[in-house]
Amino acid sequence: MSAASQTDLDPPSPGAPPRADWGRRNLRLLAVFGPLLIVTGVSGLLLPPGLSLMSGAAPYDIFHILFGALGLAIALSRSARWAALFNLGFGAVDLYQALAGAVGFFPAGPFGLRPADHVVHVLFGLLLVAFGVHRSGRSSSSSDAASAAASSSLRSSAR
Repeated sequence: MSAASQTDLDPPSPGAPPRADWGRRNLRLLAVFGPLLIVTGVSGLLLPPGLSLMSGAAPYDIFHILFGALGLAIALSRSARWAALFNLGFGAVDLYQALAGAVGFFPAGPFGLRPADHVVHVLFGLLLVAFGVHRSGRSSSSSDAASAAASSSLRSSAR
């Protein structure tokens, strides 16, 4: 089998550096991050606002609970593609929230964003985006091989 048609599931050639399994990494990250969002939201609803360094606004906490539940459901479904998309999308939202909170754009007001929120949003946003850009599924080489096989099949059936 040539390297051009090798899929992500095939073992690497002897002597080749190991390939990163970004699908599995995205799932693992989301399996930790989803419950963390839920715990953050629930604790935000339970803690008195004066005891928290971060926002204690109910809409912000509900946002965390809902998206944490969605992230957890994706992680439990074991869909590496959806985990990567969630990580990429939520990471982008986190980065936007950091910017929005710093300059006063929506949802800074209803979410009651504080400086500690901005720091956490930048850190998690960068981490999630960095993982999410590495989507799982077919590699370009296996997609190319599948396209070539489909083209060959079409050509032979047209004869």
